[in-house]
Amino acid sequence: MSDKLKALPVIIVRLFRAAGGLVELLLFIRLFLKFTAANPDAPVVGLLYQLSDSLVSPFSPIFSDIYIFNRLIEVPAISAMAGYAILMLIISQLWKLFTRPYHR
Repeated sequence: MSDKLKALPVIIVRLFRAAGGLVELLLFIRLFLKFTAANPDAPVVGLLYQLSDSLVSPFSPIFSDIYIFNRLIEVPAISAMAGYAILMLIISQLWKLFTRPYHR
């Protein structure tokens, strides 16, 4: 088996972690923008909200938003961050369980 084919699981894990990191970053930026009351009519802010709406929507029925000192704390976004982090951990552990380690 060639070295490139042996390294494929490593590449897949790295891409998976990068995608998970981007999801977490997008949710964190959304949380920060909501907390600072950024204008949703601004093109960049509107785009970020659109991109992250589908990530937050599964968690919206679980918790409602709260206000602390007139600042919005979007609890569904926080729970989405935790949920996706747990999901990524479970998937990566299952991946390790069912693949052989790559040794050069």
